[in-house]
Amino acid sequence: MPVLVQNTQAGPAVLSDGTNKLALEWQGKGDPSGGDVQYVPDDVVDMVQFVKAVRQGIFVVVEASDEVKAKLDIQSQQFAKRQAAQDEAAKASIEHTANNDFVSFPCVGPADRGAGTCDRPVPVREKTKDDSPILCDRHQSLAGEYVQVDTGVSVEKGDALVPVKKWVRASLGARETA
Repeated sequence: MPVLVQNTQAGPAVLSDGTNKLALEWQGKGDPSGGDVQYVPDDVVDMVQFVKAVRQGIFVVVEASDEVKAKLDIQSQQFAKRQAAQDEAAKASIEHTANNDFVSFPCVGPADRGAGTCDRPVPVREKTKDDSPILCDRHQSLAGEYVQVDTGVSVEKGDALVPVKKWVRASLGARETA
């Protein structure tokens, strides 16, 4: 069962097995973050280096008193704060370019034969899809003949309702005479 060990020195202390496979570090005695106390596994307690450090008074095996428990709680809180800070730093480094993806919409130009629309896929940026009519290369010259109209339908995006609009080719009706 692991034992609780405290550093009695004013400065940091390191316990190493000499092979660089194990290195335990304690902060100086009275460290405000509680880094001067930590649990040590049984295999480390049996190491010659550890026994020698205890005999020299560098480390002392302590009981889990209220003071020691408070230090361990502080260590847990400090760890949680460091993790939260790292998470925030990672999230801050992510570049958010909302709605800048290429999406494909069908061409709204007239069909080659008969009624309907061309429907060839046209890649456009999502954030600019409503700026101009979605027309393929063949129908690009007709852009001035299209107007955007509200369909009367709304779609829920997040917390808001967004009206659905579509591009329609404007045409002149027959002239009325009185």
